[in-house]
Amino acid sequence: MPLKDKKVNVFGFSAINFRSGGSGSGAADQSRTVSFYQGLENAGIAYNKDLYDFYMSQKGALMEEKATGLGQIVDMLMGKEFVNEPSADYLS
Repeated sequence: MPLKDKKVNVFGFSAINFRSGGSGSGAADQSRTVSFYQGLENAGIAYNKDLYDFYMSQKGALMEEKATGLGQIVDMLMGKEFVNEPSADYLS
């Protein structure tokens, strides 16, 4: 969908903890991968810096030892709850 003003608010910790690639048919050359926010900047799209700063300030608390996709799948299969987002009360 076209952006008229080229300004966005990016919600969700996954934008900070961006994962590219995978295995098998999802494999990717990660040597040329840029961050999600760098991709926005490269495309000339502005993002809400306050929202970005908020997520960055929460990054340490939200990233656990098993912050990789595989680690999260193993934890899920073991019955561990894994919430990879801060509480929504910051929105009010």
